Amino acid sequence: MKPLVEGEVLDLITRETYENFEFELQWRVAPGGNAGIFFMVTEAHPEVWHTGPEVQVLDDANHPDGENPKTSAGAIFALVAPAAEKKLHPAGQWNHARLRLQDGRLRHWLNGVKTLEVDFFSDEFRGLVAESRFATMPDFARARRGRVALQHASVSPLKAKVWYRNVRVRELP
Repeated sequence: MKPLVEGEVLDLITRETYENFEFELQWRVAPGGNAGIFFMVTEAHPEVWHTGPEVQVLDDANHPDGENPKTSAGAIFALVAPAAEKKLHPAGQWNHARLRLQDGRLRHWLNGVKTLEVDFFSDEFRGLVAESRFATMPDFARARRGRVALQHASVSPLKAKVWYRNVRVRELP
């Protein structure tokens, strides 16, 4: 196993694949932190974001992505903004995320508040993808079954750290 190099991006990816599941965790970021929770990830491409949509993990107050609702904490990165009434704790404090993916429909709760609901196989979502940076990625958000991945914090230009704890996944019937 090669040693981890300072600043190297490292994604934590489940061994198992899931189609219908509930995923819970707590996350916190250092000031300026930027990471993400990916799902529907396949190994068909070198990066998790080439196949899996991302729920953004972000310090909205200190990262430029926090200024755009579609790239702010709790968003489906660059595609779907979270509800305006999201409840986000500031950098350094723990946030609780709960994601439920069933039959292609994702529901996301951030700190107990439902922030979004999206159907990845709907014409509406496919239209958003077609008009986005993901349009050239033919496998993006297409897999019915895939892995869950946690993104490392070094994606932030500020190299701010991210922490995850109490990670749980439960397969649904």
